[in-house]
Amino acid sequence: MEENLYAPPKAVVADVASIENDAAVRFFAVSPLKLVVLSVCTLGFYQIYWFYQHWVLIKKHSEPDIIPWARAVFGIFWCYSCFEFIREDDRHLEVEPPLPAGPLAAGWIAASLAWRLPAPYDLIGLVTPLLLVPVQRHVNHINALVAPHHDKNTRFSAWNWLALAGGVILFGLIMLGLSQPDPPR
Repeated sequence: MEENLYAPPKAVVADVASIENDAAVRFFAVSPLKLVVLSVCTLGFYQIYWFYQHWVLIKKHSEPDIIPWARAVFGIFWCYSCFEFIREDDRHLEVEPPLPAGPLAAGWIAASLAWRLPAPYDLIGLVTPLLLVPVQRHVNHINALVAPHHDKNTRFSAWNWLALAGGVILFGLIMLGLSQPDPPR
């Protein structure tokens, strides 16, 4: 059979509107549920990734001289600045109510440092992901305003499942270790 010379070309074409929407996204998009689940199951390492992704986008849109990985690793010192960038962005977009950057940052820092407290007060550190949820909801609202059709990052990817499995195994080993009796002296 002969090829039709008048047929339209057959090629995979990217959806230009979705690419433009993803470029307009101001902050890291992730569902609050995914944020909490991955933060708990990775024993807080996802929070470093979360901050890193926010700092990458802040660098791209407004602060070219920052080092995102350093600000993510030292999140205790930079979380207020991250929240403040988000609050400044919501002021320009006139989002109401504005993000309470100070109280959320103070709460996150206090909860992050709680692991140094004696038991059972060290368990206060488990609320750190819950303090990031209002920030993420605010971010998701901003992203929806500037890029309505952006990827909302609600599904768990293969990497997410791998991190969850590793975190569950590590958590199980920690629980097993804690359940063992102390050796005699």
